Amino acid sequence: MYGFSLKKVADVCGGVIIGDISGADREPVSISIDSRNVRSGDLFAAFRGEQTDGNEYIDAAFRNGAAACITDRRPQEITGTIILVEDVQKSLETLAKEFRNTVSIPFVGITGSVGKTTAKEMISSVLSQKYCVLKTDKNYNNQLGVPITLSRISREHEIAVVEMGVSKIDDMDLLGDIVRPQVGVFTSIGKAHLEYLKDLDGVFTEKTKMLKYMDDDSLAVVNGDDPMLHRIRFKGSVIRCGSAPDSDFKAENIVFTSDGKTVFDIAADEKICDVVIPSFGMHYVSDALLAAAVGKRYGLSGEEIRSGIGSFKNIGGRGDLIRKNGFLIIDDSYNANPESVRSAIDSMMLLPGRHICILGDMLELGEDEIELHAEIGRYASDKGVELMYSAGPLSLHISDSFRKGGKHFEDVNELISEVSSRIRENDIILIKASRGMHFERIAKALGNL
Repeated sequence: MYGFSLKKVADVCGGVIIGDISGADREPVSISIDSRNVRSGDLFAAFRGEQTDGNEYIDAAFRNGAAACITDRRPQEITGTIILVEDVQKSLETLAKEFRNTVSIPFVGITGSVGKTTAKEMISSVLSQKYCVLKTDKNYNNQLGVPITLSRISREHEIAVVEMGVSKIDDMDLLGDIVRPQVGVFTSIGKAHLEYLKDLDGVFTEKTKMLKYMDDDSLAVVNGDDPMLHRIRFKGSVIRCGSAPDSDFKAENIVFTSDGKTVFDIAADEKICDVVIPSFGMHYVSDALLAAAVGKRYGLSGEEIRSGIGSFKNIGGRGDLIRKNGFLIIDDSYNANPESVRSAIDSMMLLPGRHICILGDMLELGEDEIELHAEIGRYASDKGVELMYSAGPLSLHISDSFRKGGKHFEDVNELISEVSSRIRENDIILIKASRGMHFERIAKALGNL
């Protein structure tokens, strides 16, 4: 956090430095909440979560080289520099806002119900062809993750790409006020986090609050194929990316290759470039268009955009292709909601073979969760999926509504055993569920056959 000494951090957060005050003028490198990942010079935030209490790892953080620790609980034994505050979470939010005021590089904010992380990786890959890019690490996209992301900005960075995730009302007010992007990217509006956001209108309202924190000369880049996003009204400029002929950025001549790549042309008023994405599916096409639009905004050439898209690497569990003994596993186990599951099924059906789904619960869908799961079973049937397996109390309704007869398991190990005995050459196997279901273990088990 260049320009911010530990003393300034304490002042901004309304805290006091106790313990070793000799290093109060030292600038922390960044913020960390995991003592195992602390780098030399980091500020360790002793955050108390649902599962662990960071205060128990203060000593470990110092052993790993932390410059200081920020905490709202005075340690019994002080072994280093401690910044004592009233509330760690609120202190990090305040600190991030103040630090953002001192940073002059442009910010790209990304939100949506599906595809935020993939879009973030695609956009970052494109922009990195010309700029030194700071991007959100992993899925650090919430009220805790966004301050951590901003803390990693250094003097060398020329642009920041920040993923912004919301799950309840007023989340975006906090994140938008911190990030204040010059470009806002909207991937989709779907049925996610309905437990708190209630319905699609609630999701749309919360996601698009980002626009309140963007200036008049800012740019909104939106998925033009998402009907809800057609409702966006913005005082700045709007670029729509999609398959419709009137899209500002559109994909033409799309081809999905047998080896799992996506090939197409990107055009605005005229052809910008031809691209090859090392992954397959229409959602990657959408993300590439968003990335191209952001790239053009920041002066990249068609060749730079092409190179950036071609260099794209997704984060694990988001449509990874695992080829094994003649069959193909699509590991999309990282997360799920109704829109992303339908999109994954659509993509799977583009590949030749016998199509098998292994689906788990989609969480945080609110009062309509049973019907939303049943809709997935019917959708898979209509699309031509041959075999359906599920695990999890809600996913029972997926298998029950699968018209060809789905099979539900109470025990994941039994599911793995059953599928392992049924797999044959040329099978295409989709694995997808909400993160809390830990379906990555299924992908790993089948990948080891």
